[in-house]
Amino acid sequence: MIESGSVSKYTLYAIGEILLVMIGILLALQVNNWNEDRKSRVVERAYLVSLQEEFKSNLNKLENTMKRNARNADNALELTKHTKPGTPSLSDEKAGKLIFGALNGEVQYRPSSGVLEEIISSGKLGIFRNDSLRIALSSWSGLMLSARFQEQEHAHFRNELMRIFNSRGNPRKAFIDAYGELMELTTSRFDKMSNSLLSDFEFDTHLMGFVVTSRWLNSNYYTRLKNQINSILEVIQIELGPSE
Repeated sequence: MIESGSVSKYTLYAIGEILLVMIGILLALQVNNWNEDRKSRVVERAYLVSLQEEFKSNLNKLENTMKRNARNADNALELTKHTKPGTPSLSDEKAGKLIFGALNGEVQYRPSSGVLEEIISSGKLGIFRNDSLRIALSSWSGLMLSARFQEQEHAHFRNELMRIFNSRGNPRKAFIDAYGELMELTTSRFDKMSNSLLSDFEFDTHLMGFVVTSRWLNSNYYTRLKNQINSILEVIQIELGPSE
């Protein structure tokens, strides 16, 4: 074409070839990007389903923990109505039942975190397209840490009450009064009375701390966790779409 003087035709032909090559490359890149995006969406959905299951379970655990904490605090609060100098206004049996009702179960929220930890540790948090979900998931550990500190404060008062109860009360008699003769325990032969703790100033002080930290756990720390879980589950459901 050059020898025949058709330089312009050759130039157009060369440009056309270049354009075709460029278009081919762009199409290949587009197909590759689309394929990678499709793979990412598959992984994202799988994580969403797993997170939904994990946080539904965590919500159930949290609600059970809050109920147990509320029951403990209710028993302790009832005891505070009878702590005063002088003769106890509650029978030894009633006092023992309330003390066991308050101290029987340690309050600790222990959610499952395997899926979330895997996502964060593997650097996959960015796979979620929803900004609010990424923020909620990344801030979860901070909320849990705050709740842990409050649980430790609450546990301090529980441990102190148990120390006083074990040294100055009659746990064996109180246990039998509260739960019957379980584990084949026979009635205590010591004349120490658990209701005597109602006139113990140290017991009253730690009982007050127990009630306050227990109520604060539910009304503030656990409530914040519950709201966060509900927000996460709501966003996940939106991302997954209507249930079939």
